[in-house]
Amino acid sequence: MRRVLEHDLQQLITEGQNDGELLTFFRTRVKVGYISIEDQMLYAEDDYRPYVLGQRDNTLSHVLVLPTTFAERRFIHEYDRINFQYSHGRIVVPPLDTFTSIWMGIRLAHELKHARDEFYGIEEYDDGGNVSIREYGLGELRANNLEMRLIDRATNGRFAQELQRLDIQLPSPDSGFPDRTCFIGTIELFSPLDSLFPPALSQAESRARGGAYTLAVNFLIVERLGLGLEGRLAVHRSVFESSQ
Repeated sequence: MRRVLEHDLQQLITEGQNDGELLTFFRTRVKVGYISIEDQMLYAEDDYRPYVLGQRDNTLSHVLVLPTTFAERRFIHEYDRINFQYSHGRIVVPPLDTFTSIWMGIRLAHELKHARDEFYGIEEYDDGGNVSIREYGLGELRANNLEMRLIDRATNGRFAQELQRLDIQLPSPDSGFPDRTCFIGTIELFSPLDSLFPPALSQAESRARGGAYTLAVNFLIVERLGLGLEGRLAVHRSVFESSQ
């Protein structure tokens, strides 16, 4: 399983090159784990040390990646409708056969970015393990900026080209964009972007792709309006709230 995940990342990232630190982080700090429902513990594949479900590992000596079913995710009190999630040294990912290899790599890299940022103190947490709203937003922007780079890299630059060609109408000044509203695209609009990839293996993957395309379009609108960092932060919040 570890080799499969590493292969998914290696399609997108080369050690020693752009974003290569994530592959190094995966190789040196990540363990693949599984959930034991019987004793309510987490285990890593390469050792027998148990981790109590729901308990934070304050040392963060490594990150545990957990490919889980929805049933297992509910058992560990994670959001069962979210496919990928990072929380204090644990990355929950969906079953490997529900995502194409390229999108498993893209979404895993997103969560690894959060893990590495926390590990090295880039994403700052208080003593209670919480982050401010702004710090959370900045962390998401770093991870989403990485995701956009990897999506474009996976398509040899064609994603950025197709994104620029989309027929997008800029919002009016009184629309509330980007603080209260965001651009919500359609399957038809996103079709030129999605056609750059193999067919999705599940509805979960389709939703993940749609979320990435929605962010990409909204970031493009922010760029065209010249709204800068604050605009990206605001529209990220709007996109997140619209998906709830």
